[in-house]
Amino acid sequence: MTAGRLAGVLCIAALMAALATAIPTTAAAGDWSGDANLFVGRKALGSGGWDTVNRQSELGAEVTWGKKEWPIRIATDFLNTSQKKTESGVELKGSTSEVDLGFRKIWGKKNLHPFFGGGLALLTGTLKTSSAGVSDEERRSSAGIWAGGGAFWRFGPHFNLGAEARVSTGAVKFSGTGPENGGLHLGVLLGWAWGGGK
Repeated sequence: MTAGRLAGVLCIAALMAALATAIPTTAAAGDWSGDANLFVGRKALGSGGWDTVNRQSELGAEVTWGKKEWPIRIATDFLNTSQKKTESGVELKGSTSEVDLGFRKIWGKKNLHPFFGGGLALLTGTLKTSSAGVSDEERRSSAGIWAGGGAFWRFGPHFNLGAEARVSTGAVKFSGTGPENGGLHLGVLLGWAWGGGK
């Protein structure tokens, strides 16, 4: 992942967290709570079309929020992946991004919090090859679904540490002829709960 892409993801994560923590100031005090977690891991994409860049490093942000009395919360996630390899003088770079919207159920009232969620996914994938100064790029945008779950441990009233597995798939192609953008995501979670979390 390039420094620019990393900075972009971190900025988005910070904005999502800032928006989430602003919710209590716009509603009745104490009504809203949630968790903002940084996702760090890897994404395995289907081998078709992705060739040797189908195991990409991943960084993203997951925000789960809602009113305290809601049994299921709203999930707003952003995930970004990339990988670069050079073989026989040909540089191959693959990257994907996902905006995932849906719902997430978090259980547990003490330290351990298992969770599961799912919803709609907006995916974009880019596959670029460069050789002898000549470049070719394929880009594909699609809509699909995502689902995933895991668990995190809450240290004190705010700090979250856990792990998650999730899967995404693009079912409806919007543009381009590139490969499938979805895949299997595995990673760790580092985050912060506000308003008591869940």
